[in-house]
Amino acid sequence: MQKLITELQRLYFHDRQLACSHRFSDGDATVDEACPSPLIALSPALLADCLNGESRVAISLLGAEQSVRAMVLSVERVSDWEAVASVFHGVQNDLDLPAPAIAVSGNKGFGIWFSLADSLLLDDAKSFLTALCHEYLADIAGAKLELLPGEAPTLLALVPAFQPLSGKWSAFIDPSMGSMFIDEPGLDMAPNMDRQAEMLAGLRSITRSEFQQAQSRLQAMQAERLEQADVMAQVSASRCLPGGPCDSYQDPRNFLLAVMNDTGVTIEHRVEAAKALLPYFSGRWPD
Repeated sequence: MQKLITELQRLYFHDRQLACSHRFSDGDATVDEACPSPLIALSPALLADCLNGESRVAISLLGAEQSVRAMVLSVERVSDWEAVASVFHGVQNDLDLPAPAIAVSGNKGFGIWFSLADSLLLDDAKSFLTALCHEYLADIAGAKLELLPGEAPTLLALVPAFQPLSGKWSAFIDPSMGSMFIDEPGLDMAPNMDRQAEMLAGLRSITRSEFQQAQSRLQAMQAERLEQADVMAQVSASRCLPGGPCDSYQDPRNFLLAVMNDTGVTIEHRVEAAKALLPYFSGRWPD
């Protein structure tokens, strides 16, 4: 258990971490979301109670001067695992960030946990998570997503922990096994704490320079997407009126090919269509 506590501290805790705790009584089927005020220092005893399934502990995400060291993007529905996987792979392949941790909540869906090597301002963390949602989770309704930190001061429920409402445990999971939880959002029994520690030990925190580069990349990706949407809207207005030459295209690739080859479309729009088609033809250039 101590190994797991050490890894949680390394990845997600502030130097003087504050927390709240709700201790379960016999037959307790609810979790009191209200926390004592002021928050108390996170002690080894509180952590042990949580990991033993005797209480629920939530840490304050805010450190000194409204800074954060941990960010979590929660997806409520386990059926949206493929979207969670797209974020997991996207932040690594598109944004060059280290892999985040993936947790199953024990109650509803999944959490994507990001660790920060250097504390960030609250607003920077919120804008980053919002941009991730726009880029990778645009098809999921906002009500099915939770961003921590959010608009209000937020607390992050520790994982692993027992969830009395469902009778299951939250836990960090191997991302390659995420599809196993699309029917059950938790474990029937407490996870192996040493194994939980091993999974976290393989992760590293996002450095400040990596975060800044990822922010810039997200902004560029959003700008490119908006530009393409604007181009397609202009083309649609000018060339694809009902009954027009593009009206019959249902497949986006064929539509873009038609635009690229249409001499009646401006060269700027044809170039943008060609750029949007590049992923379809990657690896097919002649020697």
